[in-house]
Amino acid sequence: MLLAKNSDMKSVLVLTGEGIESLTKNRHLWNETKPTHIAEDCLDAIEKILFKQIEDL
Repeated sequence: MLLAKNSDMKSVLVLTGEGIESLTKNRHLWNETKPTHIAEDCLDAIEKILFKQIEDL
């Protein structure tokens, strides 16, 4: 999230792996920003990017 913010890019938080912990236990590590989109899994993230369901990609 921080890299995307500092690079003025869109971001996608994927809830698989450590994504759920990023929203809860580790949220304080990047609380000054938020993801452009939260995806349920990698396929959801890819579909959002490929089909431009995230605004202004």
